[in-house]
Amino acid sequence: MIVLFELLWLLTIRIYLLYRSSPLFSIVKILFLVTVCILTCTVTHVFANDAFPNVCQNQKFKNTYYLIDNKDIAAVSTFIRGISRDVPFKEPRLIIYDGELTRSITYYDFDNLELLNTNKELMHVFNESLPENRVEKEEIIFSDRGELTEGMKSFTVRSYNKKLTPFDKHSLFGRVKRKERPILFEMLSTVNIEKPELISESLKLKSIENVNLVTHFGIPYGAVTLSLFSVVDFGMPNTSFLLKFEIFSNKENILTAHEESSLNMFFCQADKLFQLYFPHIKSSSWFGYAEYHKLATTILPSRASFREYPILFSIGQIVCLSMIGFLFIYLVLGRYSKRNDFRKVAKSEFKGNL
Repeated sequence: MIVLFELLWLLTIRIYLLYRSSPLFSIVKILFLVTVCILTCTVTHVFANDAFPNVCQNQKFKNTYYLIDNKDIAAVSTFIRGISRDVPFKEPRLIIYDGELTRSITYYDFDNLELLNTNKELMHVFNESLPENRVEKEEIIFSDRGELTEGMKSFTVRSYNKKLTPFDKHSLFGRVKRKERPILFEMLSTVNIEKPELISESLKLKSIENVNLVTHFGIPYGAVTLSLFSVVDFGMPNTSFLLKFEIFSNKENILTAHEESSLNMFFCQADKLFQLYFPHIKSSSWFGYAEYHKLATTILPSRASFREYPILFSIGQIVCLSMIGFLFIYLVLGRYSKRNDFRKVAKSEFKGNL
């Protein structure tokens, strides 16, 4: 089935490229719709008939992440639409809602990237699409990848009008509630840093996420998310795609054993089916600061030097701006010089005629 689908997909693309300007273009569109229909029906059929009962039975699903290449994004998007529309849960109280979320994530680190080197993350998350009264609108999160359960802590974001201490003026600590700052300082002390105020922005991301949220009476328990994100600092214009199969750790967990089993079964089957259709896409058990930083370094290899020696970045900006300024002045003066020469010639000709 996989080979057949891939051959049909390639045949459709080839016919489209060859005959898109001919009267046969309507046939091309029909073949394309048939291809999408086959993929969607296959997804539905596999889920409905429990194609992976032995693999996923009584198995606790672990979150999985896939970095998607541009050439695969169309097929992956079709796959996701098939899940959200045509695959209902066996447990009726578990419901899938689809929507879009826009967010910005800023990772903080020291100049020597101490947090990155010790597999720790400190980030400020701003969910632009959420209303102001939502707690999840803005969060500051510290996590230790070595202890993902016990090593993760979310801090309350607070905006103070009066700046009473130097930390109130800090771009990160100024957002943390004053009573909670000592907890964050203590967590940062595990990387042997005596001056936490030296921490600064290390990496900034902008993302638009297509989220298929799994809820139980309005409480989210997991999501299948396709994220389009860009690295926006120390980098060139870029776009990447990340697919996330995630079950959330929820303190308000009120699921029965059957509901929890159904939740794990759904994500396990969705992940296995994705691996079946896209075996060439490598999976990861986590995608965070280290992976984003590696991707940013690939986009702009000199980024690490700019981070370690920010003065180089400043000098580079000054040089570029100076060159642009000199070029502008040269063009303006050159144009003025030509006009002045024309005026002199015209004036001399006029005197000669007299």
